Amino acid sequence: DFERNQIEAWGDSIESSSQAKLKNPLLRKEEHPDLPDAPALLYVNFDPLLVRLLREVKYFLLLGFQVPGTALEIYQHSEVFRRHMGNLDLIVNMYNNIQTTLLPVERPLLGNQLAKINKLLAQGIGGAKAKGKAPAKSLNWKSSNIELFINESMSEVSEVNGTLAVLKSNLKRVEELLDSWSQQSLFTRNPNKSSSIEDFEQLQKLKRQQRYSLIKDGGTEVHKLLKDSNRKLKVSQGLPDWKAYVDFINNIVVSGLTRVVVVSLDAIEHQ
Repeated sequence: DFERNQIEAWGDSIESSSQAKLKNPLLRKEEHPDLPDAPALLYVNFDPLLVRLLREVKYFLLLGFQVPGTALEIYQHSEVFRRHMGNLDLIVNMYNNIQTTLLPVERPLLGNQLAKINKLLAQGIGGAKAKGKAPAKSLNWKSSNIELFINESMSEVSEVNGTLAVLKSNLKRVEELLDSWSQQSLFTRNPNKSSSIEDFEQLQKLKRQQRYSLIKDGGTEVHKLLKDSNRKLKVSQGLPDWKAYVDFINNIVVSGLTRVVVVSLDAIEHQ
């Protein structure tokens, strides 16, 4: 009787609150309190009280206790909740990765896609509003069309995340190429013996040809990487935002060439 009374009391205490928690939006958006200019991030909005309820009902059933009807009804959907939370976690992680890793020069290039994603995800956090219409009712954990929302969101966010991954990969490769240019000097000498002016000049000519060839091949690859990024973005090469991005890459290349000169001058000074 004591056990039954305790479980019934537990059921009464969580019945109203758990039903209310199921009406929470699927997602919540939070801004960083110390970084007002930082983009707001998304979080899955499944209340800890519901997580505790599912866990406790599981243990009650394992112990053979009779579970209150409301709690049991929620528990019967536990696998659905877990599946939804898992998929929403993937969406949220990709979205937050996009928001936190996008460079200022990259963000305008994905502006249309980001606007589309934000409009779509607004259905899960509330506040989605069509022109001339009242704000749409946000999806909650009792909504019937969660699967459709997840599938559409997963598709859109995955596409943008994939595009960003290509941009980042190509940018990293550009930086690797520039680092390889400055690994060796454009100037060299044999430290073990002296040489005639003619032999010395011949050695420098050969060295420069080798280094210039490496830099030229790297420059060709940089152009190919830029074209690959442009194809992935599907934007016009005459677009001001794309030209700004090309200038951004150009500045990185100039910085790389500067390092080559510095390394070479340093070698002249110390050899």
